[in-house]
Amino acid sequence: ANAFERDGRIVVDFVRHRDYRLVRAFRDSSAADGGVINHDADGGELTRATVDWRAGELRTERVFETKCEFPRVDSRGEGSARRYVWASASQAGTGRSSP
Repeated sequence: ANAFERDGRIVVDFVRHRDYRLVRAFRDSSAADGGVINHDADGGELTRATVDWRAGELRTERVFETKCEFPRVDSRGEGSARRYVWASASQAGTGRSSP
């Protein structure tokens, strides 16, 4: 979604998948032919990673409870701290997109 520097640390907002095999599903022929990927079960979580080079630390925290994909920030603010991230999500068990 975005990355920026804050107080000498690098902050990265991204979708984290617990099982990386899901990424293969996006390349599978079934998905290419219109197959449905169950984001409720397999979707990623919006996550913030903070890299502190001086301390040699990496911290991560989930910042959005709903499974989601394709996060974005307003392109005018890329590379700087932003309050909002937009992402694709679905209502659990319905297959419908969230408003």
